[in-house]
Amino acid sequence: MRKLGRAAAILAGALTCHALPASAQMEIVRADQVTNRAGVTLFVTRGTIMVPAVRGDERPGDAPVKVAFVRISRAVQPSETATFVLAGGPGGSGIGIAESIVRNGDDALFDMFGGDVIGMDQRGTGASTPAPYFPAPYDLPLDVPGSPAAWLPIIAPQIRAAAAEMRAQGIRPEMFATREAADDIDMIRSGLGYARMNLFGSSYGSHLALSVLRHHGDRVNRVVLIGPEGPDDSWKLPDHVDAAIARIGAAIGDPDLPDRMRRVIGRLREAPVTVPVMLASGVEQDVTLGAFDLQYLSYSQPSGREGLITLARQYRAMEAGDFSQMAWSAMRVRQNMSTWYAMSQITDIAAGASAERAAAIDAQAPDSILGNAINFPDRALADAWGVTPEPAAERAPIHSDVPVLILVGDLDMRTPIENGEALIETLPNGHLVVVENAAHQFDIFGSPEIRGVIAPFIAGEPVTVERITLPVGQ
Repeated sequence: MRKLGRAAAILAGALTCHALPASAQMEIVRADQVTNRAGVTLFVTRGTIMVPAVRGDERPGDAPVKVAFVRISRAVQPSETATFVLAGGPGGSGIGIAESIVRNGDDALFDMFGGDVIGMDQRGTGASTPAPYFPAPYDLPLDVPGSPAAWLPIIAPQIRAAAAEMRAQGIRPEMFATREAADDIDMIRSGLGYARMNLFGSSYGSHLALSVLRHHGDRVNRVVLIGPEGPDDSWKLPDHVDAAIARIGAAIGDPDLPDRMRRVIGRLREAPVTVPVMLASGVEQDVTLGAFDLQYLSYSQPSGREGLITLARQYRAMEAGDFSQMAWSAMRVRQNMSTWYAMSQITDIAAGASAERAAAIDAQAPDSILGNAINFPDRALADAWGVTPEPAAERAPIHSDVPVLILVGDLDMRTPIENGEALIETLPNGHLVVVENAAHQFDIFGSPEIRGVIAPFIAGEPVTVERITLPVGQ
């Protein structure tokens, strides 16, 4: 890539025209031009912005918070409106998504966003600072069945130590609340000189987009939510997961899947099994599997349609007495489970759940297929991190006239169809599209059918389809 000093100077000069809070300082770090696969020149501007640590509660010992972003455009001067691409996780890289559009996308993909594209690494992750990172594995035991009772006494002390280390550095958990990130987005918008913005969020990115819509909706043109996580959806409802499993079984030609999962999990609840697993070193290691292992792995591991098919195949094997593949997965999880980016846990914990949703989760879990494993371990770690939940108003339904397009996979266990259906009730200009044959992760940018819905919507046209069917295997 070729350095463009003039482009950086033009943009840096333009920033002085836009009022920012005294605590916010924007710096353009680098400006380059690249050529995409269609031979079109794109301008890539990288920068950072200093933002308040905790708005309304700044303290002298707070670590300075710097949020990194990238802007991609066709010209040095910005378009009238920019589209923010917001990553999932929490903890994914919006910068990575935006830059992949340059590296891997064609001209039509860039045009889909209707103007300049902005990606940011949410505070606490990636190129933004501080980004507390704790990759050391929890080192969970292999010789006892997995369970919260066995694991939390090991995990919680490590979390408390991480929290103490963070606080000693002036990093408070409150810094990583979704509301703070939403306000960061609006500050980037203002600092870059955009009067309006579109929002494009996937999974947790949709949760963040909705927070921006709640607090800065007067500056939002259009919103695209992929695999939506509503304001009160951070903790998952067991009944919704059960319904998704039933849809998965029907879609892959295995309608007995929900009952088979119950049978196998119930069998291990009564009598855990010990399975020899061959390690990479060539040494054989026994792994003891229990019901919770199956519940946790069934929810946390598969993310695409093919992964769900593999999961169904594993349950057929386990019902026949072969636990080898699941034991290998359990070994890998126990050896590698870690905190990684602290904000990933803290942000979800701070989002929390309303009292009504928490009560529903507790009531549904005992009779559901995957039980409390769908919210483990984050829901159990609030005290260890010392996290204060965001105000209840952040979990209230969002009422907005802004046009919102919601796409949700019919096989999605993590952000199921019910999430989108609930959102539409208070968004009069919202439109829900069910993507058939899609689980939580599916090819958004590579699907002509999906792009054929998103591009006209961002351009201001109405959405007329209710369902999109992806080819099996996409």
